[in-house]
Amino acid sequence: MREAGAPGSVVMIAAGSGRPYTETYYDDGWTAAKAWDLTTPTTALTGFTRTGAWPARTAA
Repeated sequence: MREAGAPGSVVMIAAGSGRPYTETYYDDGWTAAKAWDLTTPTTALTGFTRTGAWPARTAA
């Protein structure tokens, strides 16, 4: 990007085991108790995994 003079960002993702979250974020009962509706993000992630395309943002 630098050589091309193009602006942008570089992102590095370092995955962990997720072990610290087994009793919180990875626990359906815990997220339900928080009254979090995870339908939209779950659908987006499932679609991305299947197609490689991230859904376009919509105005709130």
